[in-house]
Amino acid sequence: MQKTIEEAYLDLLEKESFRAVTVTQIAQAALINRQTFYHHYQDKYDLTDRMTAAVFIRVRELIDVRLAQLKRGESVDDFFSFFFAATV
Repeated sequence: MQKTIEEAYLDLLEKESFRAVTVTQIAQAALINRQTFYHHYQDKYDLTDRMTAAVFIRVRELIDVRLAQLKRGESVDDFFSFFFAATV
């Protein structure tokens, strides 16, 4: 359910500003009622915080993997080229 809510939220953010998006809109886009939203999140700020934290955790995991590879002889340029290639 959380994944559905997060995807609906991201879809809305592509069309509207954070300030304009409401919990009601998120719930409608996720095809749930507001109580279901509030079962998982306190508000849209909590949703945003958790999604942001998840992104930072994933980035940290990727950095740890790349650093482990760097320790096995990869150059620093190779390390950074991986991140630049991922943003293109």
